[in-house]
Amino acid sequence: MTIRHLKTFILVCDLESISKASEELHIAQPAVSQTISDLEDYYGITLFHRINRKLILTKEGNDLYKKAKEVIQSFNEFEEAAKNSRSHPSLKIGVSLTVASIFLPTIIKDLKKRCPNVRFTVQINNAFEIESDINNGKIDYAIIEGTPSNLKLSYEILAKNELSVVASKHYVIPAKLSLRDLDSYPLLLREIGSYSRNYLFNRLNISVSPFIEANSNQTIINNCLEGNGVAILPKILIEKYVHEGALKEIKLDGYDLEAETSLIWHKNKSFSNEIKKTIEICKNIIKGKESQR
Repeated sequence: MTIRHLKTFILVCDLESISKASEELHIAQPAVSQTISDLEDYYGITLFHRINRKLILTKEGNDLYKKAKEVIQSFNEFEEAAKNSRSHPSLKIGVSLTVASIFLPTIIKDLKKRCPNVRFTVQINNAFEIESDINNGKIDYAIIEGTPSNLKLSYEILAKNELSVVASKHYVIPAKLSLRDLDSYPLLLREIGSYSRNYLFNRLNISVSPFIEANSNQTIINNCLEGNGVAILPKILIEKYVHEGALKEIKLDGYDLEAETSLIWHKNKSFSNEIKKTIEICKNIIKGKESQR
């Protein structure tokens, strides 16, 4: 049975007439009669008593009339929600912590201005958790430092950024260190799953035991400013402190630390034109910031 059968049945009940229903629907009266017969045959019940050329609902017919009204109401609500979703698509964007601190205010401002119909939310987390959420369908796409380790995810590198080893201006440490000597100092690092931490393990092939481990870049910076150890952070986050003389950069002998900022999404994910527009906005913001530095 179809929605058309139920709507026709409801109209016949409301008008108490097949002929009036046929006029309302602009279809032939036999077609309406056939629709009622189809329902009765399909469910093996009698919907109406035909008495003195009048239609009188049977008990079964009255019960089904009430249920049919509920079904049609739910269907109408479904259609309304579907139309609303098409005109106001929802979007969940993942952003890693470092990207959030640098780019997120501009991303939010531009998306609200240029894509007012898109209902979007933002989830800020480390790269590992964001990859997991994209893989599980909880996030549509994300912008992270680095590139994804999950082979099910596609990515596009949007910018190249430097990582810096820094310490307080008063901290006693050579201006250049070997990679082997780095772990001999108290290290201030982001949590496992963050890009800067993964960089040490995957790119530099070293495992370290941090003195302070935090899921906040600013916490790491504040402790570094107080002389509590040596930090490894994206250069863009500490440039101001270096310029002001509060922090000093430490060179790693033989290594230039370079990080990427990437757009990532699931390989099987498809996007509407409206969501594609939001992606282009995010990409242009990241690339624009890169060209200004």
